[in-house]
Amino acid sequence: MANALTSESFLNTLKNYTNYKRFIVAFSGGLDSSVLVHLCAQLKNQLLARGLKLEAVYIDHQLQSESAQWATFCRSRCQQYQIPFQSIQVDAAPKKRQSPEAAARDARYQALKKILTADDCLLTAHHQSDQAETLLLQMLRGSGPKGLAAMPLLKPFYQAHMLRPLLTFSQAEIKAYAEQQQLEWIDDKSNLDLRYKRNFLRHQIMPALMEQWPAMEKTLHRVTHLQAESVEILEHVAQQDIESCEYQFENDGPIDYLKGQYLLSIARLQQLSSARINNAIQYWLRSLNVPVLNSVLLERLQSDFIFGQQETQPLLEWQNQFSLRRFKGFLILCSEVEFDSKITYQWHLSLKKNNQTQIQIIAGTVVLNVNATYANKSGAINPLKLNSALEIRFRQGRETFKLANQSHHSLKKWFQENAVPPWLRDRIPLFFSDNQLFQVGNYLVDKSFMAANDKEGVVIRWNYMD
Repeated sequence: MANALTSESFLNTLKNYTNYKRFIVAFSGGLDSSVLVHLCAQLKNQLLARGLKLEAVYIDHQLQSESAQWATFCRSRCQQYQIPFQSIQVDAAPKKRQSPEAAARDARYQALKKILTADDCLLTAHHQSDQAETLLLQMLRGSGPKGLAAMPLLKPFYQAHMLRPLLTFSQAEIKAYAEQQQLEWIDDKSNLDLRYKRNFLRHQIMPALMEQWPAMEKTLHRVTHLQAESVEILEHVAQQDIESCEYQFENDGPIDYLKGQYLLSIARLQQLSSARINNAIQYWLRSLNVPVLNSVLLERLQSDFIFGQQETQPLLEWQNQFSLRRFKGFLILCSEVEFDSKITYQWHLSLKKNNQTQIQIIAGTVVLNVNATYANKSGAINPLKLNSALEIRFRQGRETFKLANQSHHSLKKWFQENAVPPWLRDRIPLFFSDNQLFQVGNYLVDKSFMAANDKEGVVIRWNYMD
């Protein structure tokens, strides 16, 4: 067989990805992962010679009564191969409106995330037949080019990477290897449950298609490769479009209320075609690790936000976690986490020179730096004015502070005068020392707390959404 799966052909794939310190094999005990573990075991010494440790992990979803027995099976195989092994139990019960497959995947991924480091590569046993199924499922979901590119051979996976070294081999070739090597494996009966869409496709649809088009899997694999090339071009175009539309200090002037990465110029977005707007927005959201929009929300985004009446203040929310808003000519990405404005944080800190400390709050991250010299324009605070125990609160009403060369000023009025977005005003952290307000977000410092020019100072910076 020209494309037979052997240790040599497998090594030809692996040898291009040996710039890691550890391979961790996702081992379920099924046919595919049993072959993957066996292949890696045959190459263990060669991998060690390249500085690569080999381990295996079994994720126990606790969805079948036999799952503990499967963990024992996987452990015994790894002991036989002298491969370090661990079993991790997870809660894979689906949440409301979540499919069982998605719940299991999310639970599995969160468990794997905890054991992976930046120098690790997770090996999974996805193969060419899986790829063909994934492509057909994505087509039936109405996916675009990125979805139709299906599964890449290598992809970032949290802080590590995921590699699918069997992706160019069919399941028939994998089974032939297992039988030749006289391997044993587990048959999970849930893989025959036709209520799951992938199982229905695998057992009812794929055999009929293969009968008419015997080379279908290889052909569909080529389709995913062509789609991946298209995605690469689209990503390049999107990157250029976002760079031209994102906040630019030189053209847009100072904006204090949000970090520039969360803002896009509506005027510059309007210069793009509808297709390029959609492509750019999805790329922008992915780059910020935010779930992308579906076609309905994209259409609403264009009609209400980009080409709608600019006097209005539309709101688009999704995933109960994120929203898009429009303000002062910008499309703004916001966090919509549940917010309690009455919460108070006690922040005990050291004011030693060159010290940095931070605190996570409901509205983001706050970082304090103590350095030798700052100018007033940097918002530096005189450390002698601060108590080591600070308080972080949120607006309740009637707060005042003292501006430079002015008497006491209403915080509410200052927000209005300085065009701070209305939805953000209650989320801006207020910093108190001895019950006196001395700083508002990144905006201003009370005059009586300011550090003199070229004197030792403290700078507090709030990073919204971080």
